[in-house]
Amino acid sequence: MRTTVVQCVFGLVLASVGCSLCFSADNTADGKQKTVAVSVLGEWKEHWGTPGETDVTYSDQYKISPADDSKVKVAILNRKQVIENEHLEGSTLTFTQHTDMYIVKYSLTLQPDNKWMIGTATTPDKVVKVKWERTNASVLGEWKEHWGTPGETDVTYNDQYRVSRADDSKIKVTILDRTQVIEDAHLEGNTLTFTQHTTFAVKYSLTLQPDNKWMIGTATTPEKVVKVKWERTK
Repeated sequence: MRTTVVQCVFGLVLASVGCSLCFSADNTADGKQKTVAVSVLGEWKEHWGTPGETDVTYSDQYKISPADDSKVKVAILNRKQVIENEHLEGSTLTFTQHTDMYIVKYSLTLQPDNKWMIGTATTPDKVVKVKWERTNASVLGEWKEHWGTPGETDVTYNDQYRVSRADDSKIKVTILDRTQVIEDAHLEGNTLTFTQHTTFAVKYSLTLQPDNKWMIGTATTPEKVVKVKWERTK
């Protein structure tokens, strides 16, 4: 009888550990998806199907940007067409595009190389394979700051920033965890520059990396130039 009880208890322990591992794996997978998902932001060039599958010979241009409530907004750049029902689930983007003749339902999944999204475009007549090629990554989003290396600076905290578009379409940088004035924000290619006023002025220059997950550059104070990295959080 005692052996049976011990076996039952041992079985319950294993089951508990197994469940813990399941939840841990789910959390890890979910975390990875969320990290990758933000990388859909930026500009993309569309490639439709293969010869014989479709009569589309042009390549539309699209832009994906952050929207309110942690959603994304898809806009077509070279034509005037309505796009709605955008939804990002993990690394898969879905949306509906209204063309002049019919509705196209897209489903595109970001690839591990972060340079392509591959999926399908469903028209009333057929389902066609479609690929989007990244043409320009995006600095828009939210970022966590990492300052220098040990000995270079006495900054031990990590400020949080948001990079967005202002009403006049210019770049706007906002610090989220403190009240400080930021001005002169400018984007040249993939390099963001701005001035932040603390007890002194700090001039930033940060370049978006090919992985679209980091911006790396410098923060220049009146006394020194310090290496700084921004990690994308949203």
